[in-house]
Amino acid sequence: MKIITIKDVEHIAFRLAKEMLSYNEPIPDFSTRFPNILESCLITPF
Repeated sequence: MKIITIKDVEHIAFRLAKEMLSYNEPIPDFSTRFPNILESCLITPF
């Protein structure tokens, strides 16, 4: 079983935003998210 890392999520989120945005607005920096929330969600299943 492969554990999903923060780097994996960042890459996926960036790719999805790039593909799905229909207007020319900059993609927010990934570091603007709430700290430790995503890490907690990713580690909980393991």
